Amino acid sequence: MPQTILFLFRTYNDIDQIVPVAWKVVNSGASVAFLFVSSDLSHDYRIEFLVEAGARKLESKLIRRYFENVRKKIPVYFLKRLIDVALAHTVGRSVLKSNSVTTIVNEWSGPVGNQMAEFFIRPGRARGLPIMAFPHGHRIETNWDMNPTVSDVIKKTGKPPSLAERNLYTWYVVQNTPAKQFGIDSEIREEKIKVIGSARYSQEWHRINLQLSCSRTRNPPSSQRFKIAFFLRHWEYHIDRGKCLELLGKIGDITGLELIIIGHTRGRVAGGLTAKEEKSFLEKKNITYVSAGDQSTSLIAGSNMVVAYGTSIAFEALLQNRVVCNPKFLTSNETIFNGSGVVYDAATIEDTIGFIDNQMNKTPWAPERSVVQAFLKKHLSDGNDPASILDKYQALVLGQTIVSQELNVRNASVQ
Repeated sequence: MPQTILFLFRTYNDIDQIVPVAWKVVNSGASVAFLFVSSDLSHDYRIEFLVEAGARKLESKLIRRYFENVRKKIPVYFLKRLIDVALAHTVGRSVLKSNSVTTIVNEWSGPVGNQMAEFFIRPGRARGLPIMAFPHGHRIETNWDMNPTVSDVIKKTGKPPSLAERNLYTWYVVQNTPAKQFGIDSEIREEKIKVIGSARYSQEWHRINLQLSCSRTRNPPSSQRFKIAFFLRHWEYHIDRGKCLELLGKIGDITGLELIIIGHTRGRVAGGLTAKEEKSFLEKKNITYVSAGDQSTSLIAGSNMVVAYGTSIAFEALLQNRVVCNPKFLTSNETIFNGSGVVYDAATIEDTIGFIDNQMNKTPWAPERSVVQAFLKKHLSDGNDPASILDKYQALVLGQTIVSQELNVRNASVQ
């Protein structure tokens, strides 16, 4: 069996941000496998596309059965951890060995990942395999204290939370220089951090993803009215929920407009509407509510305008030449979009409504394309050629696989 690169996927965000790399690597002719360490997301269109390209799905039914059914019934924490480690170094190790895994790619996370990831990362690290952490999001806040958890740590210690344990990764990959500095400030060693760019918004993948997403649209607009896609943010990121709901209601009152509210990728509780809020908004027949996920790209494509505050989905809108309204008053966080010239910064609810009216009925505003292009190049490819991003990811992954193969040969000769 050929040497295999294993990608671990936990959430929608992992698939959204990391599948482009897996696709690029499998297209090079390398053996690529993936494994879901939480819910099975096999029906996601990007996963289906990855499988069509030649990647194969791995799974340990024993580990999943233990993790989902048995583990929660073990009352003693020490015993639970003992079994975790034992299964990792027996069953997890067997999965890696039988599939000739030489490199593991995980999301940004602690050193052994989240949920079932540790059952494969632990034995992989014990075997000396390269294990890399790739972006599963895009940092856009320019202030450190972007949520209560971080704020509390800064108040107590005077510095941001330590991510020093992440130095156990072979490489910790980020999109740009500010993200690298964020890592350094968090005590990740500079020599561990690789600046490559955004795989999700790379020039090569964006074209593919747009085509795939639009070919599978599940929530087409119901009319020919002016359409707004409104993306909600994680509520804990210093969001004024009351003002946000008030703004949604007032947008929904605008005549001749269709409003599509898109919940956050982390779910209804973290960043969506409650069932009661959803019911209230849906009483207005021009409002639709959908959960975020694999349809965000197509929802933007079907809209005339996007409202986004404190979320990286604005990159997708800009790449699709959609006008973005940034109601910055909804969050106390400062972001890279504020004052950038690529979005319209609305200061109040009235300002937002006035801007929408202008876009619908008067002289529409649009950012200068040269300003947008410079902004995207700075934040998505760190000022480098956006067409080369996936090539760089591929080179990093395959380069480490070669190193791993050489190490295995040397170890075998010694034995």
